[in-house]
Amino acid sequence: MTRAHMMKAPVQRLLGGPPIAAGMESFAEHLARLGPAPRGNAAMISTLEASGLLGRGGAGFPVGRKWRAVAERSDARAVVLVNGAEGEPLSAKDRTLMTARPHLVLDGALLAAQSVGAEEVVLYVGSAHSGARAALSRAMAERSSTGESASWTRRPAMSPARRPPRFTLSLRRTHDRPHGRRGRSSAEFAVSRRSCRTSRPSPMRR
Repeated sequence: MTRAHMMKAPVQRLLGGPPIAAGMESFAEHLARLGPAPRGNAAMISTLEASGLLGRGGAGFPVGRKWRAVAERSDARAVVLVNGAEGEPLSAKDRTLMTARPHLVLDGALLAAQSVGAEEVVLYVGSAHSGARAALSRAMAERSSTGESASWTRRPAMSPARRPPRFTLSLRRTHDRPHGRRGRSSAEFAVSRRSCRTSRPSPMRR
């Protein structure tokens, strides 16, 4: 392909769409721009492995290898944790993405859950990021026909250091029956689409 052809090829940017400063992109706008998210499966993991994509943490661990290890587990229940705690000094990338493009975050989280066979997704949001929580709550309300339900809970910070608690949004299929979980008790921060109740979330693992 020549340089001229490469320049003419359409570019679909994940963070395209409305200006970031305009606030949250609605579900209708998200679907019109990117279409429905693909469904996660074993082929998705193979694609990640072939791409050589590395994690953005300090270890740079191959993403495909990590996903496959979780998918092939035999003795544990998988939970996808989206870390939006924003612990880096002077950084606003997590809250910006969650506030302006919450449906992109939800698509990625659900795709990961489908790929590895997880039954639950937990979004971990900094306690001071009220805009991100509001955008994610609205995004879930817009997805009322997709089969996910949501509720906010206050849980201990992920870091062993003494920090204010974060807020987590737990997503699960509406046909799943709730079950008791052991751990520190905490009251839900916000009302889910179906009901508001006191939950006993499982302790966060480092």
